[in-house]
Amino acid sequence: MRYLKLCFTYAAIQLKTQMEYKLAFFVALTSQLLVAMASVLTMSFILNRFGSIGSFTLEHSMLCCSVGTLGFSLARCFFGGFDKFQSLIISGSLDSTLIRPLNPVFHVLISNLRFERLGSAISSLAVLAYAVTRSGLWSEPVRLAVLAFMVMGAAAFFSGIYLLYATLCFFTLDGLEFVNVLTHGLTDLGKYPMGVYGRAMLTFFTVVLPFAAAQYYPLLYVIGRDTRPIMALSPISCIVFLLPCIGLWYLGLSKYQSTGS
Repeated sequence: MRYLKLCFTYAAIQLKTQMEYKLAFFVALTSQLLVAMASVLTMSFILNRFGSIGSFTLEHSMLCCSVGTLGFSLARCFFGGFDKFQSLIISGSLDSTLIRPLNPVFHVLISNLRFERLGSAISSLAVLAYAVTRSGLWSEPVRLAVLAFMVMGAAAFFSGIYLLYATLCFFTLDGLEFVNVLTHGLTDLGKYPMGVYGRAMLTFFTVVLPFAAAQYYPLLYVIGRDTRPIMALSPISCIVFLLPCIGLWYLGLSKYQSTGS
């Protein structure tokens, strides 16, 4: 409860700070929303022209796209501090975090909360609601619960990617663009069900990076192509993926040596 109360307090402070420049905040929020909507419109133009891709309809792809984008938006909003972790080490700001009595993960999490990034989450929710309506899933509470679980799994997966990036920052200060490939790039790749990219890609994003566990396998359950319970529960793999990522970050933290600046 202590951490939860502090989290809401810090979040309120961050929101108040960002709202000091209301026009800039709402412009950034709107731009995030429009970028996400433009991505969905591009996908809809393609599928309206060709009808389906790999036997998946527009509604199926919209479910995939909205789940992946929503999960990424939540991870990016609340784990944004790890996205900028390199600057904390270079500037020496991490030292001030380590001498505070609370968990350093908590301090990094709240150090860069960016609420305007929720613009893409808002548009993703709208697309998800539209896809659910078109697919007739409102009367299926179990399938709706699986969709919510997919979002949680996607958010856990992308949070783990940010933690892996932050871990590597302990050992190298060079710009590592792989985090953009595995976040923005994978979000674009996730517009369509992972199964359409072939067995090799599906295996990689199942065994090595379990994004398909939050995006593809539970989708098969939601649309009724595979009703085995294991498909509905597959996002657990993404939550499990997050745990060693946290452990690796703490391992990197144990190797950290202050510059003394």
